[in-house]
Amino acid sequence: LISRLNQCLHKQLRKESHVIIAAPISKLLTKYLALPPEQIVLIPPKRVVSFNETISFNNHTRPDGEWLVSKLLYSKTQAPDTPNLKSFQRLKECFNEITGGYEFDVFSKFELSNENGEFEGRNVAQLKFTGLSQAAWIDAEDCGLGFSDLLVMLYFAVCTDYSIILLEE
Repeated sequence: LISRLNQCLHKQLRKESHVIIAAPISKLLTKYLALPPEQIVLIPPKRVVSFNETISFNNHTRPDGEWLVSKLLYSKTQAPDTPNLKSFQRLKECFNEITGGYEFDVFSKFELSNENGEFEGRNVAQLKFTGLSQAAWIDAEDCGLGFSDLLVMLYFAVCTDYSIILLEE
């Protein structure tokens, strides 16, 4: 899996300056490589991808995966030839290649909830995966954490402009 990840990232990265390191050493890199901290991202070991999150296009995707699903839905719905849509398509290609044929996608739905006797509606972005047979889409919450963790790592490698990506495990 690691060699597939490295091969895919090598092909897909827009800049050759991207590096994946498995240790929290951003201060040392900032000091010795003279990179500003905003060019370095640390992906923490505990990721919190929300598989069904209220759609919000105002929030930035956090390194722990928060707001990732909304960002993916936003990117998916952009006009052809826009940078966000191209990044989304590259992300899907990398995910498919690394997982050996599995796919992910994001969908929107309207959800009603009854809290305190009042009905409240919200638009929700849903993350789903499909297997090799591509017969049915499976909710991400029913798939374990491996695919969603991979998606967070790939998102920051393929869809952002960080010079260095630190991966803490």
